[in-house]
Amino acid sequence: MANTQVMLDYVNQLKRHTIGRTAVLVRLSALEKAFHESHYRQQMAMHLKQLASNNEGQYFMLPNFDGLVIVKNAKTDVIDTALNNVRHAVKDAALVRSLDPIQGVTDAFTVWYNLETHYPDLLDAITRILNDKPVEIHIPNQANNTPVKPTVIQTETITKVKKPRGRLVPMPVIDMPEEEKPLDPESLLVLQRAIANADLEGLVKRQKIMAILPGQDPVPVMQQHFVSFDDVVKTYIPNIECTPDPYLSAYIAQQIDTRVMFNKPDISSQGVILSSVRLSLSSIISQGFDGFDAVNAHQRKNIVIELDILAGMQNPALLNHALELLSDKGYKTCLGGIKPKAFHWLNIDRIPVDFYKIHCPMPNAEYLDDATFINQTKATLSKLELGKVILSGCDSEKVMKFGHTCGFTLMQGNLISPAE
Repeated sequence: MANTQVMLDYVNQLKRHTIGRTAVLVRLSALEKAFHESHYRQQMAMHLKQLASNNEGQYFMLPNFDGLVIVKNAKTDVIDTALNNVRHAVKDAALVRSLDPIQGVTDAFTVWYNLETHYPDLLDAITRILNDKPVEIHIPNQANNTPVKPTVIQTETITKVKKPRGRLVPMPVIDMPEEEKPLDPESLLVLQRAIANADLEGLVKRQKIMAILPGQDPVPVMQQHFVSFDDVVKTYIPNIECTPDPYLSAYIAQQIDTRVMFNKPDISSQGVILSSVRLSLSSIISQGFDGFDAVNAHQRKNIVIELDILAGMQNPALLNHALELLSDKGYKTCLGGIKPKAFHWLNIDRIPVDFYKIHCPMPNAEYLDDATFINQTKATLSKLELGKVILSGCDSEKVMKFGHTCGFTLMQGNLISPAE
């Protein structure tokens, strides 16, 4: 009841502040009872809370399990992206399967309210729900294109959007520059377009992760499948001089990881115990993951999905949701992209994954010889289970020496096993 009162107070205050605000009622109550379980409510809340926090809004869960999100100055496509994520979470519901949603238009599952013109309708809907009465929904008649008191009046052109199923809309062709020049917005557009439409399976490389114990020969325990950022740049924009940039590299890497997933490469184990592939957090909750999962359903227990720690820190709720989904399906997980210096102050042992990957981006960094730093690394390693931490980037003798001195038993790099 406290949450209900907070919602009522908030909505009542909006009566004088409706400019630029949009509300959407997500009718979980209209679905079968199985979709009222806490798991589905939590997924809906995660997506809509994120939408609200990014757009000066609020999210509320109503007593009948419906979700209400109110945002300010949010574009229609931004709102619809969050709604598509909710639809995907409940995609097996009969009502959701029967709908062909249009951006910004009310249907039997999502009710849109432009508060500048339809604030009274929202207040009426909330009042009816709290009094256990059915909500009146005015759905436009799309068959003859004559609206029947539409719940929201669109100020933008409404375009029909189909949820992506492994296909992305191609972008206009842009001519490549003939001379070398630094990466600029136009070249970035070329690279994005190339990734969006490319079959990257031909660029997939494989590299073994080895168990190295004192007095014993290295033993392959895992094989990682990946597409190199440098290979993509050289293949699609060879005339561009691309200097390393952590933000740009991370952004493009996410695009590559998503495209690799859509290509559904063969990541079966070949002479090793486990196979590993890196995926972006957003791709795991997208519809494209269903196809990837279907191809690999028979070998889930032998596949390690690597997730990037930086993306996880930016969106902890999404990281937790992705880990929960992967665990429920039977995949093993790895938290990757951890820098050596960050290894000491991150509470990574509290993140429920099967492996942690420490990556050395600078093979000749001075701190790799520092005695204090080495002792800190040893102390951190001692708190974790043996065989759970991978040292990657072993491309120099200096990194190899650092790994042996600290006590790493799992290593990955060109000096140990070159990528093929």
